[in-house]
Amino acid sequence: MGDELPNFDIPTLLPIAVAVWGTTNTVFNAVNTMNERRDTIITGYIKENELTVEHKRLILYSDWLPMAVAVAFFGLAGIALTSCLPWLLPELGLPKSKLWFGVGIGFLLAVGGVWLISGYKDFKMMKQSANTPPICAKQKQIDT
Repeated sequence: MGDELPNFDIPTLLPIAVAVWGTTNTVFNAVNTMNERRDTIITGYIKENELTVEHKRLILYSDWLPMAVAVAFFGLAGIALTSCLPWLLPELGLPKSKLWFGVGIGFLLAVGGVWLISGYKDFKMMKQSANTPPICAKQKQIDT
């Protein structure tokens, strides 16, 4: 009995599966939107429309940064909740082991560290890009 998996029933697993799918889908959509905003800031264009430095800064601080913080927060909160699942929902019959909790905390720290480092690098690059006009705009200034 100690090493056996609990016998799950569909009514118990279905809401958990739907919640995991829903959050994963939301996070992937948010990351896609964040990447579009990042590309907009770096290139300095939305479609064929050139952006001003002020507009790029506005997108960086009002769109990208809040989304990045929210995605990181909800992603890390999801990992933390999953780590505590055996204690939060004892009716699932999951083993309340230190290994389960330890792996969850390890994922929390690893994912958090990667997000922190990559988010900082993205922010630093976009901040530099947001403070300069697009390359074509620089060329127009030289030509005139």
